[in-house]
Amino acid sequence: MRLENPPTPPSRQTITLPFVVRRATSPEDLCKVTQMRSEAYGRHLPAFAARLRTVEDADRGPGVVVLLAESKDDGRPVGTVRLQVDHERALPIEASVILPAWLRDAGPIIEATRLGVEASECGALARNALLKASYLYSVAAGTSWIVAAARRPLDRLYQGLLFRDVFEGGPLLPMQHIGELPHRVLALPVREARALSMARGHPLAAHFFETEHPDLIVDAAPLRARVLTAA
Repeated sequence: MRLENPPTPPSRQTITLPFVVRRATSPEDLCKVTQMRSEAYGRHLPAFAARLRTVEDADRGPGVVVLLAESKDDGRPVGTVRLQVDHERALPIEASVILPAWLRDAGPIIEATRLGVEASECGALARNALLKASYLYSVAAGTSWIVAAARRPLDRLYQGLLFRDVFEGGPLLPMQHIGELPHRVLALPVREARALSMARGHPLAAHFFETEHPDLIVDAAPLRARVLTAA
């Protein structure tokens, strides 16, 4: 049977955001990043937040990309996250735990650290955008897993995004790069993330996989180059 007018697949929705997510590259960008980190961590971890007021050595390290969500209205920082691939040096999380073989042997890993957002509706939107950007960077760089250390109750955020426990039972383990505070270690299989989200009807599946966000500027060339060099 021949259809005269075969159905066309639905087009992807395009949604603009009130901010732009991009790489932080200039001293001014990194100043905004440290401002956002100290503000975000200061709401719950004031002692640790005091250590985040200056740029960290890791922000300029090899295989690292620092993302900044910057308001279109006034240029203020509304969120940030740092991404690092495990090429030239160990991931920050590896200073505290030995990652299991099933994770290390699967291929390149990217770690998301220093996630912080403004305490507002815009900040909540920026959090989802930064997590989507982290996923897009992981795909573009060719990594197999995203790992993250999350304290309670933020661990539920990652668990809700289909991250799984790296260690059985989800124990809280002290993290050297987060002031020795106890965190849960979670990981997301990059290549399976889309299928898992769609199969389970995840509420953010459309946001992550079926929506174009032109304000998410993904420049994964530096990370991709590191991964290819290590291959």
